[in-house]
Amino acid sequence: MPITRASFGVLAIAAIMPVAAQPAEQGGNALEIDMPTAVRLADERNLDVAIYLARVEAADARLTQARLMAVPNIHVGATEDRHDGPIQETSGNVIDVERVSRFTGVTAGVGIDVADAIFLPLVARQNRAAAMAASIANRQQVLMQVAAAYVRLVQARSEVGVQTSRGSNPMIRRR
Repeated sequence: MPITRASFGVLAIAAIMPVAAQPAEQGGNALEIDMPTAVRLADERNLDVAIYLARVEAADARLTQARLMAVPNIHVGATEDRHDGPIQETSGNVIDVERVSRFTGVTAGVGIDVADAIFLPLVARQNRAAAMAASIANRQQVLMQVAAAYVRLVQARSEVGVQTSRGSNPMIRRR
């Protein structure tokens, strides 16, 4: 929904006009809300905005994880070698064996997946940028919807005021 000069003017006027909202729990006491307060509340407490911000945080976590792909992997553990059945000796004789070898102590291996170390951070950065863009677009859409709703509220309140003044003024003809 593009913003024209006329709609920007209406938004600017509505931003400075407080509107009284009737709370259900306080009987006759009216609470006033102005456009900056409505927009601030929508920005701080809107569920859609919070969901998109959580998506950005998840993309940040995936980027951090992808950056760690350049750190070597270290594997530690014990080894067991087992062979059951026929085996050929170096002299050529085939014998039937049942052999188990257990290596006590610690073995270690180090490895780096170079392709993942190069390309996963790139993918994660692009996904994070996409999540940020979606979050900003969603936030702007929510704030615009709140501003438009506030303008409709101001318009409705002014129409009620006009109708009330017509009803109390005997000089105004009713149709």
